[in-house]
Amino acid sequence: MAGFPPSFGDTLGDRLAGRHRPPLRAVGGGRRDLLLVSEVAARLALSDATVYRMIERGALPAVIIGRSLRVSPADLEAFIERSRNGDL
Repeated sequence: MAGFPPSFGDTLGDRLAGRHRPPLRAVGGGRRDLLLVSEVAARLALSDATVYRMIERGALPAVIIGRSLRVSPADLEAFIERSRNGDL
């Protein structure tokens, strides 16, 4: 997990293994409206490492801003709703 997120999906090995960055998408609001991984972890009572793993496997969408990952509040709410419905 060292180097995540900047190196995640950047190598040929990652691409061949199917680990690639998802396509860019627009998110509403500004940078301040997005949640840090530590904030998501606190809201879900999980460790930062667990949240990073959920993002890495695609269960929780995130955007890369600079060298950090951010999660939109809407994506977090959708994730929580999916988990309530057992759709994870």
